[in-house]
Amino acid sequence: EGADLQVRSEDGQTVAQARSDRRGEFELTDLPPGRLRLLVSCAQGSASLPIELRPGDRQRQDVEIGPR
Repeated sequence: EGADLQVRSEDGQTVAQARSDRRGEFELTDLPPGRLRLLVSCAQGSASLPIELRPGDRQRQDVEIGPR
């Protein structure tokens, strides 16, 4: 719950931000296609996950948080 999420483009620009709900779930919409990086940070630690989107893609990502 309450994890901060950022999606960054290849050049490091933040293209989306969100916060997970009480179940640890989140949804991001209208992301640009291409190679992106999902960054997650919370009290339990952080994670970084590369993702690649094509136009019209819809993905589900499970993110495992590790110690900072």
